[in-house]
Amino acid sequence: MNRIWMIAITAFLLSTQSLPVASQGASDSEIIKTIKEYDTAWDRKDFASVERLLSNQYVYFSSNGKVTSRSETLEFLRSPKYVLQASDRSEFQVYLTNNTAVVSSRWKGHGTYNDQPFTDDQRCSLVLIKDRNNWKLLSEHCTQIAKG
Repeated sequence: MNRIWMIAITAFLLSTQSLPVASQGASDSEIIKTIKEYDTAWDRKDFASVERLLSNQYVYFSSNGKVTSRSETLEFLRSPKYVLQASDRSEFQVYLTNNTAVVSSRWKGHGTYNDQPFTDDQRCSLVLIKDRNNWKLLSEHCTQIAKG
């Protein structure tokens, strides 16, 4: 009988290790709100807000395989060579577990870089972590959606 109870207790404890954050007070809307705040700050080139929303270990993975650090990302945002004229994020899918959220989204934007126009239509994966009481972006990976 002791063995059955030990197995039951172990199974119960293991199952609680992957409870979604929603059971701890977080929700999809809280995560999406953070991403929208990030996008608004990025669109406005609001350096201080973007800096606050990125974790210290933030990393960006581009569709061409480049890895960009937090400091490189912030430097890019500050650059007058980068001008974002319009952007929109949609198709949110939020996956929560413990203090981590993985979000799939679609990001469309256009602007110029080095006076060269760009138009992006990307599928993005964002990883957010709970840092004290705030959600912060740990990483992003965006891939261009193939046309036709």
